[in-house]
Amino acid sequence: MNVDESLYKRLSTYASLIALTGTRIYPMRLPQEPTLPAVTYQMIGGTPVAEMSGAAAASVRSYQITAWGETYTSAKSVEAQIVASLDGFTGRLGGVGGVQAFVGQSSEGRDLIDPETGWAYIPMDFEVFYQR
Repeated sequence: MNVDESLYKRLSTYASLIALTGTRIYPMRLPQEPTLPAVTYQMIGGTPVAEMSGAAAASVRSYQITAWGETYTSAKSVEAQIVASLDGFTGRLGGVGGVQAFVGQSSEGRDLIDPETGWAYIPMDFEVFYQR
């Protein structure tokens, strides 16, 4: 399992998050006619981390994870569960077969409203440090 799959598995199996979103966790963007609340995620950057020997033994990837809701309250509830699931996580991300990782939140959410739909959304950035 790679880091993207491991991140998805962590989010999609975190009980308090799936109690709100079910299986509505999507890469990149929402489907055309989504049911909310939901989550989207995308990689927004990354870099290898070199060891003293010069070999890259670890990497860091930046992800933007967005909480979506029909209301502000709904989006805030999803945001709280995303943060609870990921911020400060240390261990095998994604469980058995996942990657050994540390996850930290690198920016707090920004409360936004989609002008076309009126939906609330809260994008947050997370850094995933993992062994390759």
